[in-house]
Amino acid sequence: MKRSLSLLLACCALSLSTLVAQPVMPTESAAPALPGQWQSVPVSERLMAVRAAQLDAMRLLAESVYGTELGEGSAVIDFVGAASEVRAETDAALRGVILGEPVFFADGRVGVPASIKLREVVQRLRLTFSRPKMANRLHTHHVKILDSVDEEALERKVEVLGSAALEGSAGQSKLLAKRAAEVDAYRRLAERILGTEVSSDTKIADFAVESDRICSRLARIIRGAEYVSIQFLSDEEATVDLRVAYADIDRMLRDEIAQGQPIRPLTRKQAGEFLVERGRGAASAAVPPPAITAGADPFADVHEIVTAVSETEVVIDG
Repeated sequence: MKRSLSLLLACCALSLSTLVAQPVMPTESAAPALPGQWQSVPVSERLMAVRAAQLDAMRLLAESVYGTELGEGSAVIDFVGAASEVRAETDAALRGVILGEPVFFADGRVGVPASIKLREVVQRLRLTFSRPKMANRLHTHHVKILDSVDEEALERKVEVLGSAALEGSAGQSKLLAKRAAEVDAYRRLAERILGTEVSSDTKIADFAVESDRICSRLARIIRGAEYVSIQFLSDEEATVDLRVAYADIDRMLRDEIAQGQPIRPLTRKQAGEFLVERGRGAASAAVPPPAITAGADPFADVHEIVTAVSETEVVIDG
């Protein structure tokens, strides 16, 4: 009997020992080879550059997610603005993304990829909107739109590449030139879209100049433009090709302008086609991107471009 009891206690002790977390023994491995000037940069400076690229990736991800349309002309940012709890949950989803490994370039640039599926954001929104205390603070159409998001849209993955560079490096100049080229591409897209005719004597610009909502919708579409190519012509000059789906423009026309009234169909712009514009920029002309802060409009800079273009006399017809 005593022997059986001793055996049982020994087995229990062995089982408990397997449940206790075992210490992790450190290992050593060779650090990956770094290109160019990164080899002579102090570790602290390299880590600061990586952190800056990570923050840039989070900024770009927030802009892309906030501008994603879910239906009936409503984008994620419209839901985020409904209540502070909604923004907190959305921001939590964004903070929870897994950032990719940094990629170092010989010219002093570092890139960090980041991605998130729209499903993760929509699930957060649905959870927040289902709470009893939110019932009297939200419009019923918000819930309706969230429930109607189709499976294909939920599987969409938003992917971005955050960038940073060492101070005074050629890479820093290249990133400034890229930013200037992006702004120029935004302006050119705005000119093409606003110049689109919706009747024999009316263009989108005629409606945009009277409606801040249309300008806001266009700003979201343009800021959400996809990159086609990025080319550095030198350390100080770059070109950026951006594209917008004609389907997004057509949807905006029908939601905001047509409203049941006949408009000129976009006959040259079949489903699946894109409007592509090339922007050119120099490092000396770059302006910093807007900071994403609580309550701030992440599309404010593009909204200003759209508003300015809509108020000009000359608008390029797309």
